[in-house]
Amino acid sequence: CGGGKKRNPQEMHQQLKRDVDFYSDPKNDKITKIRTDIAQVKEVMVDNIEKILERGDKIDNLVSKTENLEFESRKFETNANDLKWKMLKKRIIITLIVIFILIVVVFVIVLIACSKDGVNFKKCGQKDE
Repeated sequence: CGGGKKRNPQEMHQQLKRDVDFYSDPKNDKITKIRTDIAQVKEVMVDNIEKILERGDKIDNLVSKTENLEFESRKFETNANDLKWKMLKKRIIITLIVIFILIVVVFVIVLIACSKDGVNFKKCGQKDE
């Protein structure tokens, strides 16, 4: 209108068609571009939230395994201490049995040495004449 140049209807129709095609193309529509950007951001955020939830599950699983390991280690420590005391008692009993057997053997040897004419401990200290 302002250029002084008159266009024929065919040129106007072609220009109008180009304008309609340009503005109908979603690439040139700002609202569509913004919606596409928002959809991409939303997709990234949903993916990030899923990853965070997976990490949370992994952390919960790790905490559970840690608690289980702590329980098992305490149980192992208790069993190890019980076994240590049982082995100590066994060693003490064996030592006492060995000492008792040695005392009995020494007593029998002394008894044999002092019993030429029957058991007489008074003769053990005297020399034979």
